[in-house]
Amino acid sequence: MRFEFLTYSTREDATESAARNVAGVLEAAIEIAGTASFMVSGGNTPGTLFDRLATTDIAWSRVTVGL
Repeated sequence: MRFEFLTYSTREDATESAARNVAGVLEAAIEIAGTASFMVSGGNTPGTLFDRLATTDIAWSRVTVGL
């Protein structure tokens, strides 16, 4: 397993990177399996990530989101 440590200048840059990665994985899962699952933490910490993901062109009807 390979790990990579990334740093970002701003929280917004980190959020944008995370959103791109999550969107890419969800899109790949949908393409391969027809559906995807996205399990998230509760609370308001991931709120900015969710806001950014809401602007992506993902087939959300094929994604199950849970806590």
